[in-house]
Amino acid sequence: FFRYGIPVLFQALMTPELCSVALRLRQDVREILSYGARVAGSGSWGHQRTRHFLTKRVRQCEGWRTDLDSSSQPTVLGERTFHNIVCTLPLSPEGDPAAPGRLSTPTVVFGAHYDSK
Repeated sequence: FFRYGIPVLFQALMTPELCSVALRLRQDVREILSYGARVAGSGSWGHQRTRHFLTKRVRQCEGWRTDLDSSSQPTVLGERTFHNIVCTLPLSPEGDPAAPGRLSTPTVVFGAHYDSK
């Protein structure tokens, strides 16, 4: 099960492509952390920069779209505006980007918190 302290399964998964993705992910996390605090609704530079970075990164992926869903809510600090990045990937039955003219297309929806309330 273990070889050189690393589970054999993980060794099998460590292809050059996967290692490249893992390295890119690590770089992206470090980049986001360098922006500082990302308190939801604060409008801070770190929060805005993180939202821009994530939106840009998703748009670099073929077929993915991003939308910003914003709403204002009362907080103990007063009215604040909160943002959600909604990422979608429309799929045709063959798994390719949506076929033109289809009324409804299976869609992958991806979301994650990048801040806190």
